[in-house]
Amino acid sequence: MNPLTAAALAGLLLTVAPRVWAENAPVPSAALGTPSWEQAHPRQAEVNQRMAEQVRRINAQVASGHISLSKAAKLRWQEARILLQEKVLAAHQGGHITPQQQAALNQQQDRLSAQIGG
Repeated sequence: MNPLTAAALAGLLLTVAPRVWAENAPVPSAALGTPSWEQAHPRQAEVNQRMAEQVRRINAQVASGHISLSKAAKLRWQEARILLQEKVLAAHQGGHITPQQQAALNQQQDRLSAQIGG
């Protein structure tokens, strides 16, 4: 597979980010140009489940007044970046991520989780 250009990555992020803002609605792989992405693969499923939980926590923090809308938008944007990275990694690995890639994504989610709080 050809490496994605910066412009292509920017376009993908603009496609993915609004979906994360919408309570982590699933993003059709065809929209990302990665038809072989295996969302149901166990490693991806774990990353995606965790991402959905973090978006739920962001929304709960906003509803309770613990974080501002602007901070929530920043956190959701960071979630979208992690989701995009997962999809790009999977596209280069035949539709799934490796255990090492999963560990790296989990570390990013750990850092984001600490920013969410509560």
